[in-house]
Amino acid sequence: MRQQIRAAQKEGFTRIAIVCGAWHAPALENLPAAKHDAALLKDLPKCKVAATWVPWNYQRLSMASGYGAGIASPGWYDFLWRQKLSDGDIAHQLAERWLSHVAQLLRKQDLNASPAEVIDAVRLSQMLAHLNGRGQPGLEEFNQAASAVLCMGEAAPLALIRKEMIIGDRLGQVPENTPAAPIARDLAAEQKRLRLKPSAAEQQLELDLRNENDLARSHLLHRLTILDLPWGRQQQVRGKRGSFHEFWSLLWQPEFAVAIIEAGRFGQTVAAAAQGKVLEQVAKAHHLPQLTANLQQILLAELPDCLPPLLHKIADLAAQSADILHLLEALPPLISSMRYGSVRQVERSLIEEIVQTMLARIAIGLPNACMHINTDAAKQLLQHIGTLNLALNTEQNADDCQTWQACLQQIAQLSQAHPLLLGRCHRLLLDVDAIARAVLATRLGLALSHPEPEYSADWIEGLLAGSGLLLMNDDQLWSLLNDWLAQLQEPEFVRVLPLLRRGFSQFPPNERQMLGQRASQAGTTVQAALANPLNLTRAALILPLARAIFGLEEGV
Repeated sequence: MRQQIRAAQKEGFTRIAIVCGAWHAPALENLPAAKHDAALLKDLPKCKVAATWVPWNYQRLSMASGYGAGIASPGWYDFLWRQKLSDGDIAHQLAERWLSHVAQLLRKQDLNASPAEVIDAVRLSQMLAHLNGRGQPGLEEFNQAASAVLCMGEAAPLALIRKEMIIGDRLGQVPENTPAAPIARDLAAEQKRLRLKPSAAEQQLELDLRNENDLARSHLLHRLTILDLPWGRQQQVRGKRGSFHEFWSLLWQPEFAVAIIEAGRFGQTVAAAAQGKVLEQVAKAHHLPQLTANLQQILLAELPDCLPPLLHKIADLAAQSADILHLLEALPPLISSMRYGSVRQVERSLIEEIVQTMLARIAIGLPNACMHINTDAAKQLLQHIGTLNLALNTEQNADDCQTWQACLQQIAQLSQAHPLLLGRCHRLLLDVDAIARAVLATRLGLALSHPEPEYSADWIEGLLAGSGLLLMNDDQLWSLLNDWLAQLQEPEFVRVLPLLRRGFSQFPPNERQMLGQRASQAGTTVQAALANPLNLTRAALILPLARAIFGLEEGV
């Protein structure tokens, strides 16, 4: 730094401004002899470097970010710099403008901030400045006045003012001709082409993948996610749930400018770098779930050159794998990937063959995996079975669903399978009408008559998992469960009660309330009917009206 100062002095500059950290200032105030500095630098190794500018933001410049040499209020100083105050009462003009901006910010958040309150806050800030012995109010007085008048003493609105106005969210800019890495230039070109401007303020973005520009935006955001550069974070929202809708929250961070340069080791463009990183992950992967997750990333980011090697490795590992849990965990993402074919213009036939092969292996191996296992292993299998069942029902491929239902039928007939899995398989079959109610009632009766109440409770928990409406609407199942509970002796009932509570606790509160009401009324309905027999005379009075409503003739 001292050498650069001397070089500027040799060129004739007499007034030289130095922008540096406070730590360096004393070393630059009094320059030693040039020979002294030359001797210090003589034996240092030399290397070629390339420099560029990185746009920074006010959040990173502030002390609130943890930057020790930062300033407390960059947004406030930006506000002062931009003001063009006329001659006259400058202090009053500054107070009016700042507190008016505060009121506008609060109104955007649906908070009350009337013009009268702004006037009161201006007057209060001036009085506070006078009490503090100052000629005009500053940021401290403005904050106190805003807190007392506009924020009603609440901390949350004042924190909003600090975040949005005192610190601010402005992001710097660099000239387009600034030297940059090839991948950084490619990202800037893509952002300009797709009209996605980086901003330090959080932005919400809704994409319709049927639109060509929105589809390209989605590809870019997914590629950056692969490169560990989460400019956009995909959001889960209610309402529009079609596979052609995506919702993103965009927030650009200054360190992304450095991260994109680091990603250049995989390729010179964003697409090439994402492809290079995925191929490297595929080469190192040895587990199916990791590979199927990579497949989803490839389809979402449109990296078709990665598909052949990835699908080839998935097929190899699926053929070699004997771990049913790995197959169960890997298959749902693979099935979900098939749904992107029509929207993202991907040939799904490349994936269908692998899905069918893996599903066939699961159908063969899963029944054996359900036998002679403890409760913890059964719960783990239960979760994977539910996830796979949901994926297959969403895909609605007739052949795949038939294979899966045959597997569930086989498990449901195994007497040595864990009762939790037996009950769940019967429920999944019942949901798609793949089992007769009479058969279910027979098997439930056998389960409830088991000598061990814990076995019966686990069976019921698996059957009722998901929704209690099954019990509300099926009188036969209700009667079976009610009769089973009624015949339990007190010691058995006390032993099985925690298990039953565990099974029923998964229902929503309104369903539990409905079940409780039905249980409390179960014994009173018949008694009330016997106590109040049908009155044929009164019933005959409504028959003419009933015939007229249904269009029936007299005597019907």
